[in-house]
Amino acid sequence: MIPIPYYLFPIPYYLFPITYSLFPITYSLLPVTCFLFHKIQKLCTS
Repeated sequence: MIPIPYYLFPIPYYLFPITYSLFPITYSLLPVTCFLFHKIQKLCTS
């Protein structure tokens, strides 16, 4: 049972740089998504 977590452990560690590199992109898109969300919210409420 111990080898399974041991094999799975590197996976998040390898994926971390990818998510870290994608963070600026999502951060720059945040105002756009927020703006779109508000537009959708206005459409839903009205």
